[in-house]
Parts: sequence; C-alpha cells; structure tokens
Amino acid sequence: TPPPARDTPQSVRDAALADMKTEWTKMAYPCFVAGVGAATLIVPGPAGIYAGGTMLVVAVPYCAKSIKIIQDLNLTYNDPPVGNFTVVASVPKTAAPPVAMPACPTGPPSALASCTELQAAALDYLDKLQGVSDVASTLATTIGRESAAGAAGDANAVALQQQAGLALLPQLGAADAARATAGARLATALRALGARARLTKPQAVKATALVLKQLSAAGVSEKEIRDALGNTLKSAPLDFLATLR
Repeated sequence: TPPPARDTPQSVRDAALADMKTEWTKMAYPCFVAGVGAATLIVPGPAGIYAGGTMLVVAVPYCAKSIKIIQDLNLTYNDPPVGNFTVVASVPKTAAPPVAMPACPTGPPSALASCTELQAAALDYLDKLQGVSDVASTLATTIGRESAAGAAGDANAVALQQQAGLALLPQLGAADAARATAGARLATALRALGARARLTKPQAVKATALVLKQLSAAGVSEKEIRDALGNTLKSAPLDFLATLR
C-alpha cells in the first residue's frame, strides 16, 4: 500500500523501498543466527570451529545494524515529520561497533592465514554495513525535515530538503556498492573453507518472526512492513553466501 502522497520525490521513496527489500533478504540469516545463538554453518574439518565462531559473533551486530537500516528506510518511505527543517543533515562517518573475534588457530600457517582473512573480511563487511546505515539514517532525517517543512508551508525549506534528499541517493548507491564488494570478499573467504550457510524454509519463517519482533520493539509495526514489502516477506530457503553479493 503506497504511503500518503506528500512532496517527497518519488525517486527517493523508490530507492528507500528497493533498499528495504534488499536488506530484508540479506538480514534473514544473521538475524536467525543471532536469535537462536548458533551458526547454521557447515564447514568441513577443523576450520568449522573458527568459522562458526566468527560468524556467530558477527551475526549479532550485523542483525542489529540491519534492523536500524530497515527502521530508517521505513521512515524515509513513510516520511513522518522531523524538526529543524531549515538545516541540512550531513552524513556522519561512524565506526562500526567493535567485535571480539574468537582466537585463530596456532597450527598450520595456512589455517592461520584463512582464519585471519575470514575475520578481516567479516570486519570489513560490518564497516561497510555501517556506511549504509549512516546514509540511510541521514536520508530519513532529511525526508522527515522535508515533510515537516511541507506541513509548515515553508516552500523554501521543502526545496532545500528535497535537493538534499536527492543528493543522498548517489551516496546510498555508493554505500550499497561498497557493501557488495565487501560481501564478495567475505563470501570468497567462506567458500575457500568449503563453507555452506543456508536456511531451510522453517528456519526462514523463524527468521522472519525474529526480525518482525525486533522491528516492533524499534517502533516499526508489522503492518507497516507488510504494507511496504508485500511478497518480499514470503519465507523461502536461503543461501547466505548468495545474499552477500
């Protein structure tokens, strides 16, 4: 169901919706792992210990940041008013939350190198995920200010915030692209270990329920999400490594 018509440029709303749909698919696996406290990761041999431990600790901040991204994109899509509408918000450069990685093996040099690359790739991915969140948060503020300016009848402020919102779209695209590059690196590191990380349909259903519960706690109703995402919410088996692209 489309949100009420306002002055928000359609290209901004379309970009927010597209990123919401993408984020929903990407977050299913990490939010399932974070919710059940176990990595559904199959890795042959001793590498399974450090690979599983790494993905388990990464899943928690990954899921939390994805929840924030969905929350902000939903605000952009539905554009509730935000104050200070004569001020243009700038994109911050926020550091990703620190993650305490499990120790890498002290055995063969090849195992140490594989573990080190996996953990470096995972941290790089979280950093790029934070970059997406920074732009999404700024876009939500900008469109909220545009909505408030419209409600106040301030045409100059509306134009100011519209221009600012449109200017953020290339930054959102660049952040998405940087994340995809980091995701390809992480997927390569996992595949080098022979890893498989998949959700069955029942696990995907569980992941959806976990995400909807967290979004509700963050102030985003299930109805809002279902109205916006529609068939994207249909749970299906999922290959985590494929979602990293």
